[in-house]
Amino acid sequence: MSNIKVGVKFRPIVENEIKSRQWIVNGNEIQSKNSKHKFSFSNVFDESSTNHDVYSLCAQNVLKSLDGYNGTILTYGQTSSGKTFTMMGDNNTKGIIEMAIDDIFDTIDVLNDKNFNLRVGFIEIYNEKIYDLLDKSRKEIKIFDYQGQLETNQNEFIVKSKEEILKYVKIGNRNKHIAATMLNEFSSRSHTIFSISIDSTNSIGDTKSSKLIFGDLAGSEKPDITKNSFNEGLHINKSLLALGKIIRELSKPNANIKNVRFRESLLTRLLASSLGGNSYTTIVCTASPVSFEETFNTICFAQNAEKTKCKPISNNINDSAREVTILKTQVQKLQKELELERSRIFDNSIINFNSTYQVTHTVRKTESLKRKFHVDPEETICEHATKIFVQTDTSAVDENMELIEELKNQVADFKNENENLKAQLSECNQNLDNLIHMKESLKHDLKEESHKGWKIKEKCKMLRNKLVRKKEKLSSMKANLIDTHDGLDKACDESFKEQYESDLMHKNLIIFGLEKELKKLKDALKNTDRNKQFVSCAVNTEADPFEVQKLEQEIYNQHHMIHDLNMKNQELLYNNQVLQKQLEETILKANEMMKERDEFRRINNTMKMNFQESIRNTRNQFHNLVEQKQKQAIDFRKQLTESRNDELKNHLKLQEHYEKQFNILRISNRKLNAKIEALESELNAKNESELQKSKIADASIRELILTRDQESEKIKFIKSRYERKLTETVKYLEKVLNQKDKELNEIKKLQNSKESNNLIDKLVAINIH
Repeated sequence: MSNIKVGVKFRPIVENEIKSRQWIVNGNEIQSKNSKHKFSFSNVFDESSTNHDVYSLCAQNVLKSLDGYNGTILTYGQTSSGKTFTMMGDNNTKGIIEMAIDDIFDTIDVLNDKNFNLRVGFIEIYNEKIYDLLDKSRKEIKIFDYQGQLETNQNEFIVKSKEEILKYVKIGNRNKHIAATMLNEFSSRSHTIFSISIDSTNSIGDTKSSKLIFGDLAGSEKPDITKNSFNEGLHINKSLLALGKIIRELSKPNANIKNVRFRESLLTRLLASSLGGNSYTTIVCTASPVSFEETFNTICFAQNAEKTKCKPISNNINDSAREVTILKTQVQKLQKELELERSRIFDNSIINFNSTYQVTHTVRKTESLKRKFHVDPEETICEHATKIFVQTDTSAVDENMELIEELKNQVADFKNENENLKAQLSECNQNLDNLIHMKESLKHDLKEESHKGWKIKEKCKMLRNKLVRKKEKLSSMKANLIDTHDGLDKACDESFKEQYESDLMHKNLIIFGLEKELKKLKDALKNTDRNKQFVSCAVNTEADPFEVQKLEQEIYNQHHMIHDLNMKNQELLYNNQVLQKQLEETILKANEMMKERDEFRRINNTMKMNFQESIRNTRNQFHNLVEQKQKQAIDFRKQLTESRNDELKNHLKLQEHYEKQFNILRISNRKLNAKIEALESELNAKNESELQKSKIADASIRELILTRDQESEKIKFIKSRYERKLTETVKYLEKVLNQKDKELNEIKKLQNSKESNNLIDKLVAINIH
């Protein structure tokens, strides 16, 4: 026994609803704004909670469906409280269905020793009619009772992956009825039920079957909220009211599920096994923090649901049980055939018995009439006729009873033989099952071994492919490194050469200009020296004073020019020194760059060496790995061949043993068939003899009836003779006769009732025998 798991989830509040808040969540407690109502649940989810929180705390019982247990998850609440979002999710958030599918397939991937078959279906209940959401025709489907459970003739599709299931979920959501209301633009106008049927088979062959139901119920609402869809809202509220009533009845301490009226609505009929039946059930009650009355009703429903108990049982379907049921049906058929034979024989005996009963009854009536009318003549004839008839009839009945006893004994013998045969067959079946099981286990072991070998081969292939890829990567990396290194060398050399040559050219030009200016200065100095000599000569020769003045002026100008030239010469010398320093600096920089280039080349060479060394090491490791794997593969092949040879030998031995047992069974089966045919022929012969005897008895009965008719005619003749004598007494006895007739009628009624009771008792006694 386990209680229904309940969770209460509040939808997030909107900004314009903050002032109208009616409910506050504090941990696992829910209270109204005025603190008049307080409720506590084991699972309460406030506005900040996510679908993942709801699933992890409430809905992870779905994984038990993989072990043969039925599971149900329902969302219940008012319109626009977040039921469909919790169940289905949206583009950004996963719902309960998608998370459950993920967990189911993750668990299936882990359970390698089991085979799973999954089927999905999707239906909706709209206006108290069921429609298949995965059927394009959208025809109404019907429900029927199958092995004590309600089933529908909906389409179920086999699925192999998560994507296929989600595809069918999307198709169903597209096809369901949706309409806009005052509270929700895309409100569900029907109850939808998405189901996953799971069949699992283990290595032994035991099969378990379970069903997982996800129910997204339509929201409860007031009629004035959805005036345009009054009829839809009426059906929704009616079905939810029936559901609430059933939950209320089941939540009582001494609730009896047999007295619960599930037939009030289609929803409760379909969820009957989920509510108090064979299922792990979870109900997520979604609520709005703004609506007081609707949220209060939802919380009351959740309280009642939490008290409801279910009885989940693992649904095992065993092959041996199936064989037992098949054998039972065969036994029932044989018993029916025997009962038919019995009934035929019994009917013949009843016909004889009824005919005797009718004759004796008529004779008794005639005797009573005779006594009443004091008619004694010809009495001996009637008595004689009755005695003859009763004797013949009783002898026929005795013979029939003896035959019935013989047939009963034969049937008992046949039953005993049948039981012995069944026991032998069950032993043979057990031996066959053991042999088949051994064969299957050997096949399974062979498959596992071959699978292991295949895995090792695949691993070797993967390693070889990885090695090839690594080699390709290494070669490409080598080529890239060499190209980059050569490019860098070339670029460095070319850039350095160009810069150095440009600097040299510039500085050579400057030096060339300075040298020209120096030559000019030297020429000017030579001219000044000549002028000095010329002036000194002129002074010595006492030249013209005017010319002397001119010469002095020229000398002054020449001195001034010399001074300027000296200044320029100093500047040129200074510039030359600066240029020399710059040249020295550039030379130093060039030397440093050359050193850096040499260092880079050295590092590159070391990297190349290390890289080549690592490649060699990886090659050696790979070769070692390949050798190890080859050795393992060779050893595994040897073991596999040995195990296969042993298994083949065992298989041949088992096959021989199986063939021997099969031949023995065939021979015993032939013998049994011969016995059965002989018994059938005996039964047919006895039936024919019984039919002939019954025909003879019928002929004797007819003769007796003719004699009875003749005797009755004689009696009538005698009566007519004495009627004249009786006419005188008739008038006197009319009053007495009327009273006697009344008494006779009452006596007849009593006699008829007693005789019918006696006849029924006799028939019951014969049936019991």
